[in-house]
Amino acid sequence: MLVNTELGFRVRERFTAVKDFFTALFFISIGYLLTLPGMRYIGAVTGLVLFASVIRPLFSTQVLRLQGYDLRTSFMASVQSSQISEIVVVGALLLAPLTESPVFETVAIGFATTTLIAHLVEDREQYIFDKIFSQYDLDSEKSYVPNDIENHSDSGW
Repeated sequence: MLVNTELGFRVRERFTAVKDFFTALFFISIGYLLTLPGMRYIGAVTGLVLFASVIRPLFSTQVLRLQGYDLRTSFMASVQSSQISEIVVVGALLLAPLTESPVFETVAIGFATTTLIAHLVEDREQYIFDKIFSQYDLDSEKSYVPNDIENHSDSGW
């Protein structure tokens, strides 16, 4: 309820720097734990990144469409979840001593890469949506969002 108030904006503004600091600290600590796997594991990392960044969002878009959401909403929600989650990294850490292959390194590199891709895509979601789905007829009544919209809330608060 405080999200769109002046206090909410000030709190978010002050904590953004703290969040960025701890994000950088997290990636540095992950980097210290890594020993780069050989070239034979680059294929596994590439496959993991392609699955998490491309295949899973497209699959999720189709599943959400089948649930009744319009194409734009389905795509935007799917792109927001196109990362390897922290749970997978923790699981890889726990399984690393049990396996001989560099599972943790592969997952950690994939995690860092998909997080970077997600941040790069975040600002360009609408452009990517327009490029991928430009030939589809959209339900203009459901999909139209004016560019000059301000103070919009669809939660009913």
